[in-house]
This record gives sequence, C-alpha cells and structure tokens, in this order.
Amino acid sequence: QAGMRSRKTVLVTAAAGGTGQFAVQLARIAGNHVIATCGNEEKARLLRELGASRVVNYKKEDLGKVLKAEYPKGIDLVYDGVGGSMFEAAVSNLAVGGRIIVIGMIGGYTKGWPKSKHEGVNELLLFKSA
Repeated sequence: QAGMRSRKTVLVTAAAGGTGQFAVQLARIAGNHVIATCGNEEKARLLRELGASRVVNYKKEDLGKVLKAEYPKGIDLVYDGVGGSMFEAAVSNLAVGGRIIVIGMIGGYTKGWPKSKHEGVNELLLFKSA
C-alpha cells in the first residue's frame, strides 16, 4: 500500500496534468509538503494555487539537484507519471521507507525508452501498479 500519511514530503511529477492536479490537492489536504513538477510558469502558478509547497519547473531547474539540496532526508511518497529522468531523480532521492506510485511514463511514449540506471524497474512498477 502506498498509503498517504500526514506531515510527509510528497513529489508529484507532471503535476499540472489531470491526475497530477488531483494528487497535489489530495496530498495537500492530507497535510503534506507537496513538491510539484511542471514545464512553464503558467502551470507553476496553477500548482501554487492548488496548494503545492514547492514547484520545480524542470525546464529551468534540475529536479535531482533541487531534491538533493532542499530535501536531504528524501521524499516519502512519489506519484510519477513521467518516467525517464524524473523517475531517476525520484528514485535517487527517495527516503528510507519511501514509496513510489508509477502511473505512467509519458517521457518515453514518443521518444522510446532511454537507458535507465535502474533498467526495467519503472516498467515493472507500472505493470504491478506499485
């Protein structure tokens, strides 16, 4: 069970998308610190309005570097719909006992699957709805 608890750090990738917006709001309502990723300032404003505590515009900031610098204890729960480098950043910055929910891999749908440091893990998690 991915179970969301209060006072945790939650990362939502592709947060301005349909399911991402719900994830941001539900995590915030549950009393969590929400990190949301997006690709432009208009989406960043929307995510702040929806309750995101920290918005990372991946076109301007490196998600992995932001997570490492600002969240040294790691991320407790990840809701990932992007895959690729976003998934890599999430895995590399996952807290001990942290959980990842993989809902898709939009980053690889059109470009094919880039070689991963954790080859096959994101596909396995998606197939198992982990």
